[in-house]
Amino acid sequence: MGFFTKLDRHADLMGRMADTLGEDVQGRMVHDELSAKIYRQAVLNCMSCGQGERCEKWVQDHQVASEAPRFCRNRDWLKTLTEE
Repeated sequence: MGFFTKLDRHADLMGRMADTLGEDVQGRMVHDELSAKIYRQAVLNCMSCGQGERCEKWVQDHQVASEAPRFCRNRDWLKTLTEE
């Protein structure tokens, strides 16, 4: 899988994970409540995770959730978003 394909896949997974948690990450970036640099780092963190298939299944199985799964490398960061 090429770098940009992988980047797109994990950016999509991050967006879907945030949606599942009720967070509008892209909207926050537009309104500058969330730095694009921070989000970019979260996507890169996601890319370095070996749990992509597991994450994909988790997102498919959860329409709504109060927190990210334990295996998510961005779990703590996502939790800070939902607590704001």
